[in-house]
Amino acid sequence: MQYRGRIDDFNNKAHIFEAYLKGEESTTPNDDTLIEGRATGAGTLRYKERAVAKGIPAKNFRKPYDLPYTSGDPTDAGLNLSTVGMGTFMGMPDDEDDFDMYIAAKYLLKSGTLNFLDTASNYRCQKSERTIGAVLKTLLRDPAHGLNRDEIFVSSKSGYVPDDADAGVPAAILIEDLKEQGVLTDADFAAGIHSMHPSFLEHQLKASQRNLGLKTIDLMYLHNSFEQQSHFEKEQDVSTLYMDKLAKAFEFYEGKRQEGEIGYYGMATWLCFRAKTEEEGIYLNLQKCIELAESIGGRDTHGFRFIQVPMSVLMPEAYVESWQEFVQTTAASTGEPEMKILVAICNLLKMNVIASKPLLEARVRDIDIPSIVAPTVDNVAKHLQLMRSMPPRCLISTMAGMKTLSNVKTNYSQVLTQEPINRKQFLNAMDFSDLKNTT
Repeated sequence: MQYRGRIDDFNNKAHIFEAYLKGEESTTPNDDTLIEGRATGAGTLRYKERAVAKGIPAKNFRKPYDLPYTSGDPTDAGLNLSTVGMGTFMGMPDDEDDFDMYIAAKYLLKSGTLNFLDTASNYRCQKSERTIGAVLKTLLRDPAHGLNRDEIFVSSKSGYVPDDADAGVPAAILIEDLKEQGVLTDADFAAGIHSMHPSFLEHQLKASQRNLGLKTIDLMYLHNSFEQQSHFEKEQDVSTLYMDKLAKAFEFYEGKRQEGEIGYYGMATWLCFRAKTEEEGIYLNLQKCIELAESIGGRDTHGFRFIQVPMSVLMPEAYVESWQEFVQTTAASTGEPEMKILVAICNLLKMNVIASKPLLEARVRDIDIPSIVAPTVDNVAKHLQLMRSMPPRCLISTMAGMKTLSNVKTNYSQVLTQEPINRKQFLNAMDFSDLKNTT
């Protein structure tokens, strides 16, 4: 595309690109006002129904476990979310990757195959959030695109101190500014890269709202909080200190739910929920985190409803290993912990799971899955099809990074427009004797 040579500061000039596509000259300034609204049951159902009318399988959407809405509006309940979401982790913090990600996200949202976008403040030094923000401005401010804010579910993450690629400001400068303002101290940062202090979360929520151009972010995760915080508590009990910090973070997010700035909150994790119990400082008990949220926001009304966990054939712990302790809460319970698979606990406690890293940045390319056949023939697409088809009720969506045109086209034709494989096919594929390393 000949426009590709003119993409300096693309995210702030996307409106000029859109005018170019129409053969017009843009004289409209970039609109920085925040877009109102949030994903709702009625809106996401509308998106799904349009998709089905286009031939997209209805099974390509799943409903999360019951979600409490602070609005009290029953039409807000029952979200329909695509079983594949767009992840935005990969890429360089440059205009070229902004352009490619913008084109991919715009195409996927309009195609009817995907209404779940996942990003984070530190992804590509804030540029991923800003690119998604540019896409949402384009699609939601122009009625000609046929999309509404209530149809799209957007998640982001806070915790890491982000660089700012556009302003040329490194994370260390942001930390110094916050310290000079008296907002935070050195003790509030783990190794100078991570914080879950409410003042930092407030600062980052405002930044994410500006980057995304949204008044309300549907889901805000604490980003790798236990993984980063637990390693730097040397003198006291790690779990006690961490749970104290987690309580303050949950209290902050419950307040933001009431103010309408976020819909839900969650924990985006790397290792803590798929580690063995004996791995001190690495293992974290999910049930205790849920109980903490219940004590703060109420058993049926708290907003801690999602966790994000890596799931792939190379990282299968969350769906095959009985490594999480669980105590039954029924009257007949002995109070003794049982060991259960993470997804089993999530089903019992109605915690929604979002899978990440299904392709491990395409490292699964050389692991063939022969039992998955046409129309899914590309090997990386097979892995995406396998992971998004996991049968546990708690698995809602699988995040996959895709921004190059070839990857988008492959995933569109071989996964996003196809039904998930059924339970029998999934279990057959997960018979590891059926997985062959072609190298």
